[in-house]
Amino acid sequence: HQFPGIRINLHNVEGQNGMKMLMADQVDLAVGPLLQIPDSINYKPFATFNSILIVARDHPLTRKATVTLEDISPYSLILPPKNQSTWRMVDTVFRQHRIPYSVSMEAGGWEIVKQYVELGIGISILTEVCLTGKEENIAAIPMDAYFPPRTYGLIVRKGKFFTPQAKRFIQMFDPGFFVEEHW
Repeated sequence: HQFPGIRINLHNVEGQNGMKMLMADQVDLAVGPLLQIPDSINYKPFATFNSILIVARDHPLTRKATVTLEDISPYSLILPPKNQSTWRMVDTVFRQHRIPYSVSMEAGGWEIVKQYVELGIGISILTEVCLTGKEENIAAIPMDAYFPPRTYGLIVRKGKFFTPQAKRFIQMFDPGFFVEEHW
């Protein structure tokens, strides 16, 4: 209502494709986590989320006071595709602790992963942002003892010219985005 006539196209793509679209000037900005920040990118973090293990509500792990990587090891994981940062993070943590793990399924998107977990097909490690707060038939178990929090932010190309509309949209995320020295 504040900005009649302004249209926003939102693309829900995985991290690598979002970065490609950004670098090809197909989109003005991206929102997501960045593990490594290329020199050609400005990244402005705005939210941090802890890692959680999600399991079906009646899963045996829900009866444990604390859940360890060893406890997770016998169960099949459902993870986002291998080229996404979540998979790399899970793999790194399990390898660092020298604990075997298995992935029974790759599924794109939190909602799909949650559906398979609800059905009891496997368990998953995601960030708490994936929980909607609506009635979900899953239990969330904190995993911050093993997995670092994930920070999401605004991602733009350095030197990018923004239309007034795109500039205003970015300022809705961060009013000081364009006045900070390093931007």
